[in-house]
Amino acid sequence: MDFYDWMLSLHLLAAFSVASALVLYTVLVVSGRRMTTLDQARMLFRVAPVATPLIAGGSVLIVLALPILGLR
Repeated sequence: MDFYDWMLSLHLLAAFSVASALVLYTVLVVSGRRMTTLDQARMLFRVAPVATPLIAGGSVLIVLALPILGLR
């Protein structure tokens, strides 16, 4: 595997992490509308911070890998 293959793999993994974080946020919004007690709502606030690094890290990696892949 050369450098281009590694960058393509990194780019695809970053895109997958962003997509999975968006799915997690969507599930949290949909399930948040069905919460009836305060304890159930608090559970969502414990799960939500997992998606923030996925969005941030994936976005940065996509932005860094895209020009490298485009210049080749």
